[in-house]
Amino acid sequence: MVIYFKDEKALNHLLKHGVVYTIRKHKRKRVGKDWLAKSRRSGKIADVNVEYVGKLEIVYLGNNKWRGGIVFPDEGPKYLYDDYLDEKYVQHSGFKTLNAWIRALMRLNGIRTWRKMTIDWHLYKVTLIKECDGRG
Repeated sequence: MVIYFKDEKALNHLLKHGVVYTIRKHKRKRVGKDWLAKSRRSGKIADVNVEYVGKLEIVYLGNNKWRGGIVFPDEGPKYLYDDYLDEKYVQHSGFKTLNAWIRALMRLNGIRTWRKMTIDWHLYKVTLIKECDGRG
């Protein structure tokens, strides 16, 4: 199973730093060793390892402000909000702020207004194993 990175900021962060956190609409059926591509038509870019971090709840606060909280699956219903997200995850997302990350997420998923934004998402950690020669 392949993982696609259509956003250049996230992809470039992964290739430069070796790790990126990514938010996905659907929970993946499989985690572990995988490969990465930009799209279905592009070639393989790299081998990666995909880890499930937890369910991410995203709530709109108004005035273009968002709040995100992670529910960690192994630790029971435990929520960690904004400051923790910024320190641990946003800095390794390829985006400068949680708001910028969520705006990109909306764009990539065709969500035009916060009223259409679902609350439940899934957070993954993707680690670079080996970049391919002659990237697609």
